[in-house]
Amino acid sequence: MRAIIDVNVVLDVLLKRPSFHEASAKVLAAATRKELHGFYCAASVGDTYYVLTKAIKDQAKAQRAMVTLLAIVSICPVDEHIVKEAIRDGWPDLEDAIIHQSARAAGLDTIITRNGKDFAKSTLTVLTPGEVLTRLRN
Repeated sequence: MRAIIDVNVVLDVLLKRPSFHEASAKVLAAATRKELHGFYCAASVGDTYYVLTKAIKDQAKAQRAMVTLLAIVSICPVDEHIVKEAIRDGWPDLEDAIIHQSARAAGLDTIITRNGKDFAKSTLTVLTPGEVLTRLRN
């Protein structure tokens, strides 16, 4: 499985969000073990760092967390073509459309997210962390 991991899944882990942390952490652990090839959208890195820094109020710790994340996942680039395609898609949330187009351009097959409805127009398979773990076990 070659999958882009949505921001909410990464923040579930980094912020230890109750009810979501365990499954999301297992997905990142599977990526660490190379049971899946995990990717992260370049456009999401800054937003993730911003939210994390504001939440934990510790810039050095946030930087270490981002370095760790980037050691686990590969980055899907975002360029002018991807942004224009995302805008043309007409999705309600441009960030989600950029993630989708970035994943498509990189030849990925799956989006891992807790918010499947945000990717209702996706041409890729959309799975929750729990669904990914089930597939990896089978």
